[in-house]
Amino acid sequence: MATASEVMQGLAHGHQRFKFFPAMPAGGTATLKAFAGPFPQARFCPTGGLDAGSAPAFLALPNVGTVGGSWMLPKDAIARGDWARIEALARAAVGLRPA
Repeated sequence: MATASEVMQGLAHGHQRFKFFPAMPAGGTATLKAFAGPFPQARFCPTGGLDAGSAPAFLALPNVGTVGGSWMLPKDAIARGDWARIEALARAAVGLRPA
């Protein structure tokens, strides 16, 4: 979901947790800050365009519980079977903290 109408529809169906995708093209942290007022019960997992550098700003928002991102699984690393690189990126992602 990426719009207020989609959040409203999800809430009407009893949902409180949402994937916010595509996070960066849909307005990034500014959109999630705007959602916080009218939807205080909603929590989000932003994904889509995030990386290790932008993730902490999302994690700092009170309505964000986690983030997702393909930066942890680069296509070239998957193609080469470079599991050590993928593991290192995943471990670094686990260590991310709010900005």
